[in-house]
Parts: sequence; structure tokens; C-alpha cells
Amino acid sequence: MKNFLLSSRHSTNKKRKIVTTPKKYHDQRGSSLQIISQRAFEAAVYKLSTAAKSPFGLTAPPPNNDQSESSLQIIDRSVFEAAGRKLPKTPKASVSSSWVRSICLGEERILKDLSSPHVISYYGSNITPAETRPLGSDYNLILEYCSGGSIADFIKFRGTGMVESDVQLFALHILKGINYVHSKKIVHCDIKPANILLKPVKSSSILGCLMPNGFEPKLADFGLALRKTSDEYGDGCGFARGTLLYMAPELLCSGNLDYCADIWSYGCTILEMFTGKKPWSELGLTDRNKLKDVIGSSSVLPELPMWFSDSARDFLGKCLEKDPQKRYDSMYLLEHKFFASIVGHSY
Repeated sequence: MKNFLLSSRHSTNKKRKIVTTPKKYHDQRGSSLQIISQRAFEAAVYKLSTAAKSPFGLTAPPPNNDQSESSLQIIDRSVFEAAGRKLPKTPKASVSSSWVRSICLGEERILKDLSSPHVISYYGSNITPAETRPLGSDYNLILEYCSGGSIADFIKFRGTGMVESDVQLFALHILKGINYVHSKKIVHCDIKPANILLKPVKSSSILGCLMPNGFEPKLADFGLALRKTSDEYGDGCGFARGTLLYMAPELLCSGNLDYCADIWSYGCTILEMFTGKKPWSELGLTDRNKLKDVIGSSSVLPELPMWFSDSARDFLGKCLEKDPQKRYDSMYLLEHKFFASIVGHSY
């Protein structure tokens, strides 16, 4: 029997639905990574395109409905209880029904046309009647169940970066998802660790913990995605979509949006998987405007540590090329020597 995730959007407010994990899991102790990796928990995923976020969830949408960032939240009661913490209070979001509807319907139109093992599956949608919800009606997207959290969660609970062999496995599957999405003439616009979900697959465990090759990455959260053939995309000019730390330079400089913008974001994601740190963190900048200038108007590139292998350094160099015309596309990257050591890989 298939498992499903229910992603709920409210026309007036957004509330978390927390499904209690069985008590036997509440008593587990050990590393946070083991907790999130070993069990199949009932998680609720809450998706809302917004640039205004609180540490534990979502706040109101940005002024003028500026869709500059898309975010996805996963909450599991036992993770908080095992850490000796209480669940945070549910933040409320007041959003216009027309704004939420446009985000939901846009994402739904994209997901309906996608069918790939590397992209989260869409199974349908429904609306919870307003009379049964004191906070307003829900718009529900029914999506594939991924109990492993996101790559951002994995990095956080691991507390450090991953070894190269693990990065290679994740990077290959993510890139296949990007290549598939691009073949459908769709630009994701917000690729980052938080938008890549992990679905456990059958494999041997090491030290009682599923290793990265026991997870299947799924490209998710298409709230900002654009189809290049759509009226909204037009000539591809005037866009600044995405999350700043992962945003391609040309989006901040000229606003020209194309597939290559996803490749830059992908490169930043792979870099974070290696180092365990956000891209550009080495600069120590807290001013968003200064960071925008560095990314969009300077020749400075994200720092690649000296301990990277030659193939990893070359691979990331092809992704993190400031000139979008020189940046590799997904098809060429799939043939890169960075993936040569993966058994069974062919393209």
C-alpha cells in the first residue's frame, strides 16, 4: 500500500498537522542521524512560497507577493522529544486566497506532467471544505511519501559534510532529476538541499544506520518552477526567483532565467553537501545587499576547499561558472568523470 504526504495550504491561515510517532520510537536515544534515518515516521510536509521565514516554520508572505524563495518544512514529534525539547508553537500565516491559489495551481500544473523516479510524485489534490475548518479551507496536494527528510536535514543532523563517495551518489540522482525536468522544458528555479527529499530504499545498513546509498533523492517543491513555453516565462527576462545563497549570478545581474540557473544552484547544493556549510559562508556577510553584489556583480566564486579531489573540483567548476554561456548543462555533466567510479552508471 502506497504512503502519501498531504501538503496543506490554507486560504487564510496555515496550521501544522503533527502525527504522533509510536511510543516505542519516543524512547530511542542515540545520534540524531540515527533517529532520522532508522525509522519510518509519519511526517507532515508544509510547502508555501515565501521569503519570510521563522526558525520553525512559515510566517506571512513577503510584501507585494514577491516570490523570491520557496520553502518546505518537515516536522517529526519524536525528533524534538528525543532531544529533550518541546515542539514549537504553530506559527500562523495570513495570506490572500488568490495568492495561495496561484502558487498551488501553478505547482500542480507542473507536477502533473512529471513522472520520474528522481522527482517527487504527484497523486492528486483536493479541497477541505471551509465549514469543517475554522481557519478556512485547505488546498491539499497529495505527494509521494519520503520519510528520510531532506538533504538539508541530513547535513544538519550529521553535523558535517559527506565523504566524496556519498556526495557522488546523491549528486548523480539529483542531476538525473534536473536533466529530466529540463527535458520537459521546465526550470525549477529553487534547487537547494531543503528541496531535495530522501526516500529510504532497501540496502544493507552500516553501524545500524542507513548510509546515503540507502536513500533515494527526490527533487521536490516546484512552487517557483516555470515552463519555458508558458506566457508567464515569456522571453525569460526580468526574473529573480530562488533562494539568494543558491541563486545564479545572472538572475541578480540581468534577470535572465534559463536552465543554466538551475545548474548553478545545483553546484551550490553539491558544495554544501561536501562541506556541511552554506555557500558563501566563508565571506561572513550578513547584509543581503552586499551578498547580492558579490554574487551578481563581482568575479568572486564560492570557495572550493583544497582537499577536494581533482574530479570534484573540475565538476563544481563546470557548475559554478559565472558566465551562463560557459556553464555546463545537465547532459554534459552526467558524462563527467566525477561519476566514473559509480558502479553501473552509464549515460
